[in-house]
Amino acid sequence: NSFHGSIPQEMWTLRSLHALDLSQCLQLSGAIPNSIANLSNLSYLDLSTAKFSGHIPPEIGKLNKLGFLRIAENNLFGHIPREIGMLTNLKLIDFSANSLSGTIPETMSNMSNLNKLYLASNSLLSGPIPSSLWNMYNLTLIHLYANNLSGSIPASIENLAKLEELALDSNQISGYIPTTIGNLKRLNDLDLSENNFSGHLPPQICLGGSLAFFAAFHNHFTGPVPKSLKNCSSIV
Repeated sequence: NSFHGSIPQEMWTLRSLHALDLSQCLQLSGAIPNSIANLSNLSYLDLSTAKFSGHIPPEIGKLNKLGFLRIAENNLFGHIPREIGMLTNLKLIDFSANSLSGTIPETMSNMSNLNKLYLASNSLLSGPIPSSLWNMYNLTLIHLYANNLSGSIPASIENLAKLEELALDSNQISGYIPTTIGNLKRLNDLDLSENNFSGHLPPQICLGGSLAFFAAFHNHFTGPVPKSLKNCSSIV
């Protein structure tokens, strides 16, 4: 729509509201207030593709019925509040294409029902990917590309047995790719490009027979192209 200005304060008093979608209202602006915590029955919140600015209020962690949270493509800055881990019913979280900084909070591991994690294109988001993230076994999609993340991928990535998409491109991640990544039988989309990875590509990278897209350019890989990749009939 063409709504403009900030969301009226009265909106944040609607305690019975279950869903709020103001996405793609390109002229909506202002901060997301602490009083968002009043919307205690909210299960669906989409404020993406607008001009909201300021911090993500820690009070958002009080919306414990939320299953869907999107505030992508705005002008948000500052850290992701650790209180986000209180949203244990979340299945999708999307904070991509903002100006968020700092590290990914370890508390995200509390969101055991999470299926899809979008934190891409926050160029100031830094530090290692929390080790606990690789144990969130319900994740089917992880988009962390175009950030400034570092650290490495641990062997425990094999715990993400439902993972279908992993996009880590355009970061500062280093180290070897663990051979256990070959155990991800549902992996369809894998992008490791433009990082500092080294060593050999895992020999069984296409073992599951689902890999359709693979990118690893602009790294420091050595050794042969794995036979499983050369014979990977699922690659598009």
